Amino acid sequence: MGNINDHFFEGQYKEIWRTMIPEILTERELDFMIPYFKLEAGQRVLDLMCGYGRHALALARKGIQVTAVDNLEAYTSEIKTTAAAEHLPVEVVQADILNYTPKGNIHWRFVWAIA
Repeated sequence: MGNINDHFFEGQYKEIWRTMIPEILTERELDFMIPYFKLEAGQRVLDLMCGYGRHALALARKGIQVTAVDNLEAYTSEIKTTAAAEHLPVEVVQADILNYTPKGNIHWRFVWAIA
């Protein structure tokens, strides 16, 4: 049996989760995260198990460079589409986070790993 995360969050779960989380919650989380972690435009953030990218996209809209990592193609392709349409600084990686290694010599300013 494989990793439960390879299938548990597929299909309707993604849409159910999206309807459960109001946009104002994401905004308030960013209102906390940005000053707390001293994030600024141009800095790099790693969003592990990013889901449909609510934090990754919101941070990128503030000019923060985000690497968004999730194991499900349905999530990563949605983020890629949105980031490309809005010209956002998001690198999207589809990978199992247990086997994911960031490229290059990178100093990550902040890691957020909660959907």
